[in-house]
Amino acid sequence: MAGRILGDFEGGGFAVSIAFGTLGIAGMFLLAREAFGERAGLLAALLWALLPNAVHTSADVLTEGQFLAFWILAAWAGLSGLNRGSARRMAWAGLLSGLAYLTRAEGLGVPVALGATNGPASSRAVTASPSASGVMSTTPLSAPASLKVPGSKRAATKSVIV
Repeated sequence: MAGRILGDFEGGGFAVSIAFGTLGIAGMFLLAREAFGERAGLLAALLWALLPNAVHTSADVLTEGQFLAFWILAAWAGLSGLNRGSARRMAWAGLLSGLAYLTRAEGLGVPVALGATNGPASSRAVTASPSASGVMSTTPLSAPASLKVPGSKRAATKSVIV
């Protein structure tokens, strides 16, 4: 869609990558701020913005920038949901990790980590089982990757958000 708007598909892909790279910087700030405080969030965002590998990843017309932005935001939503006891934030973590999964399969790492963090042995009491809601809200987004193509013995290829 960005290619049609800009009239150049390579430029459109570059614009989408830059937008998701910028979103990843904001997500890194939110995640570090939630975990370590305001100053750490600013430092983490600055380092992420200047890290050569992160800059290269954000500028490539590939899916890594999108994946990292979704994954970092999912980790932030999950961590803040655990800290605040918010099932809504945990649902957002599931949704964002589902979008990360649709970009790359490693996106399911966030609900797995959150489930392990808030498992049965955890001392945190969070209402409405947010780890379950995070996994459940991921499931509908991961469904296209497991669908079978009619007349084929293989599963459909995973959807990629571009």
